[in-house]
Amino acid sequence: MPSTRSLLGDEVTDGSQQAYRIAASPPFFGIPFETARRVPQAKAHAPENVRDQLETGPGPRVADPSKLAASAISDDAAQAQAPVGSKDDPPLERSLERCQLQLDFLSKELAPWQADHPLVGAIEFMSRRKSEAAHDPKNAHRWTAPLAAQERTLYAVSTELTELLDDVTKTGAKAGDAAGLGPVVE
Repeated sequence: MPSTRSLLGDEVTDGSQQAYRIAASPPFFGIPFETARRVPQAKAHAPENVRDQLETGPGPRVADPSKLAASAISDDAAQAQAPVGSKDDPPLERSLERCQLQLDFLSKELAPWQADHPLVGAIEFMSRRKSEAAHDPKNAHRWTAPLAAQERTLYAVSTELTELLDDVTKTGAKAGDAAGLGPVVE
């Protein structure tokens, strides 16, 4: 049975080929300023400082996913996107430890290439989880499945990053060349 619930800004207009400009992390989405200006519901639900910017000036042409990633609301997105827990998931404490190890590794490898800035959201997320585990262990266990999934993702990313950096350095590139390697390291 199709949903009868209308979507925010449910009018289809020209320009759908510009979807790459949307920062998607269901159930949350960031949209570029000029799009938000045309969607009354987007303006109505925007934070006050963003509402002011929508009225007064230009904004970014592509929504910045790091804003959501570095916010506490990303916790809601993580819960909504998390797989159902399984008996094979490691204990919360183990996932926290392994996620931290993976993030430390990624930071160490990416920092010399000036490409570690996308990790800020994940690092802040982990900081919130560790704090919650220390102060409210009972409630923190709701993060067991999401953190197990996060650890698997971070492990896969670490593995692929290792291979990528090996390929890049085999070309003779060095971390000091990062500025000239823009698309490769971004």
